[in-house]
Amino acid sequence: MDDRRMIRLNTDLLGGLFIGLFGAVGLVGSWGGRFNAWIFPRVNSIVILAMALALIVRGVVRREVEDVMPRENATRLVLPMMAGLVAYYFLFTRLGFVLTTTLLFGGAMFMLSTRRTWQRAVVVFGVAAVVAGFFYVVFGEVFYVPWPTGTWLEALGLGR
Repeated sequence: MDDRRMIRLNTDLLGGLFIGLFGAVGLVGSWGGRFNAWIFPRVNSIVILAMALALIVRGVVRREVEDVMPRENATRLVLPMMAGLVAYYFLFTRLGFVLTTTLLFGGAMFMLSTRRTWQRAVVVFGVAAVVAGFFYVVFGEVFYVPWPTGTWLEALGLGR
């Protein structure tokens, strides 16, 4: 494929910066509260920051640039997924963990799917709901992590 049609990036450096930002937000966001509520996200954030630092160092030392994707895929896939992550941040407390995660995870799987039919959408969003429900139960009931149920469930009297 023509090099001008490809996006070329230092994936180690860019990935390390992005992951580091994610870890930093997690670390700041987990400050305060009860021990069982902040220990898991804080430990994860520190591990993520360590991995990000390793990637950044590798990206600076190697300075390798790779063909990442055709330029047309950036607007068709990457930008909608980034918008989905921003929407996830704003909808998380309003819709709750399970519904927001189902929408984001299911939407991402559907966008990456080669067959986009309504049958595929049902399967993909069903799998996403099961995965989100699994994490909600495991971390909520086993590790006692307080997940937001969402203001819409609280308004119906179903929230915790």
